[in-house]
Amino acid sequence: MSQADKYRLPVHTAVAYTAKWRELEYLNRKDPATKVRAFTVHLSELKEILDEIGVERVRLYLGINTEHKETLVLVGVNEKNEDMIEARLKEDGSVEEVGTYDFSYPCPDTCADGDSPLNND
Repeated sequence: MSQADKYRLPVHTAVAYTAKWRELEYLNRKDPATKVRAFTVHLSELKEILDEIGVERVRLYLGINTEHKETLVLVGVNEKNEDMIEARLKEDGSVEEVGTYDFSYPCPDTCADGDSPLNND
């Protein structure tokens, strides 16, 4: 079994998960069409976190930004399962900036083009 197979989610299961999310009325009763369905993160931006020294995983926190929109706060996680949110001193004496990031793009506005079964009502 490959690493990818270990974590792969069958499409029909993913469709069921996302459909259930869209069914939850209490998440946005006033205007269900504005409820966030997904987030897009550019690979180059995610790589910024992955390139930090000691990052083993990435943790995604849900949040509300200053525009009162749902967002993701991403942070590198070390081998001790700690959020890496403080600057560190590199071996060469320079400081590596680490921290929290918000470069996610919510759907609606950045929903999948075409007819994705993960985003159909």
